[in-house]
Amino acid sequence: MAVHDERHRLARELHDGRRTNPVWHHARCVRVLTLLERSETEQVHTVVDQMLRLVNDSQTELRRLYMSCDRTSRITCREDLLKRW
Repeated sequence: MAVHDERHRLARELHDGRRTNPVWHHARCVRVLTLLERSETEQVHTVVDQMLRLVNDSQTELRRLYMSCDRTSRITCREDLLKRW
């Protein structure tokens, strides 16, 4: 039962992050294309830096979530993630 609860908690937290991050990244990519069309390269650097920070933060959060699981849950979670990706 504990493994099931851990998997459910992890799935819920991952789902929340995956639901919002692609939307944000899409908007940022559209912004980059617009800036490139206008030759506003300094702004492009700013937007890309923001995107990279979010990706790094997301990776850190995934590691934190993964490590918060007990060992059995981590193995099961890793197997589930590999099947999905």
